Amino acid sequence: MDTCDMICLLAPISAVLKDTPTCFGYRFSEHFIHLPSSYFPIISATAGATSANSEDISSLRRRLGLPDGAFTYCNLGHLGKIDMSMFAAWAAILQQRTSSVIWLLQRPAEAVANVQRQIEALSLTGRVIFTAKMDRDTYLTHVGSLCDVFLDTRHYNSHTVTAEVLVFLSCYPLP
Repeated sequence: MDTCDMICLLAPISAVLKDTPTCFGYRFSEHFIHLPSSYFPIISATAGATSANSEDISSLRRRLGLPDGAFTYCNLGHLGKIDMSMFAAWAAILQQRTSSVIWLLQRPAEAVANVQRQIEALSLTGRVIFTAKMDRDTYLTHVGSLCDVFLDTRHYNSHTVTAEVLVFLSCYPLP
């Protein structure tokens, strides 16, 4: 008895994500199962999270280190998902649009030092703003109030963060 035979005996019903290779795929025929609302575990209780009042935006920007009047690009995903070519593309955007900043999550701490070295090497000091992790409701309110364009990464997409931007903040562009 080979491994695939044992798997089929132990688990006669198997579910895998689409396009996921399996060793025992030849032993059954695939059927699609519709599982509504199951791709991302997004809590709908915060749907419709409100943006901060306009009189609060300046104080929010100051508290988070975002310059008033600056066009704000945002990626609040894990810094490890930003590869060198992606950061170079974002740096080129900052160099072309001098009144802009990129707002990044300050996580993990080890990656912040690497990003800061790149910022200094590209003469972009003060143009990349880091923020600490926030609670979910505050995070959605801040992003909705302060981000002009949400940036995603190329190879390691931001998954749930992008889904939250699309669900809760669908009025914001996501290139």
